[in-house]
Amino acid sequence: MPTRGSLASYLSSAARQVEKRQLAHFRTAVGDQAGELLVPAVQEMTRGILRSGHEMVWEPRDDVAGRLMRQLLEDRGPPRRLAAHVELEIAKAFTLATDEMAQRCFELARLALPKPPGEAVARYLQRLGRCYVAGFFPECIVICRAVLEKALLERFERERKPLPPVPPGKSEMLARLSKAVDLGWLSRQQLNDGRTVNERGNKAVHEGPHMVADALDTIRLTLGLLRALYA
Repeated sequence: MPTRGSLASYLSSAARQVEKRQLAHFRTAVGDQAGELLVPAVQEMTRGILRSGHEMVWEPRDDVAGRLMRQLLEDRGPPRRLAAHVELEIAKAFTLATDEMAQRCFELARLALPKPPGEAVARYLQRLGRCYVAGFFPECIVICRAVLEKALLERFERERKPLPPVPPGKSEMLARLSKAVDLGWLSRQQLNDGRTVNERGNKAVHEGPHMVADALDTIRLTLGLLRALYA
């Protein structure tokens, strides 16, 4: 298995080979300045595409990189030689910390449920796992809240119990958690855990994606609640 350093060296070497092919392909587009402008322009263009795809914002520019990027994005699909370079930039930006991603896999494996939940909850859990391994921690907390909400609904449906009435302005989630305690599905401590998951999820949605940092603890609380709801 390559180390982080060797992987970075490999990507750097591969990127240089891609740049050579791009230099030949675009020489006529930039004329005599190809040697000076094209390689850094393509590098800047691919970084711009990465930022635009990641942040969903693109500020048009009128330099060589901007013109190349505009032309590329107006095409039906990126040529393979450019798509390959974007792939390299994505690899450098997102997948060099594979040792940390592996550690997060171990963390989740220690918390895994002993049996599959309902189909809808399982689909949410798959997305939750991918987000946590990739390092998208605020998104994990939002999904945890969705997982808990769906698991509660499934338990009421399985038991053929009506959902509790919710007074105007009150939280449906908290009403359902409290009813689950009354029905013996959750303990008082688990009610507090559910409130914590709900509160953190609301903060992540309404107060900004970086308001809540403890993703692993939120996942732990959520899976503990699922164990009880699927017991």
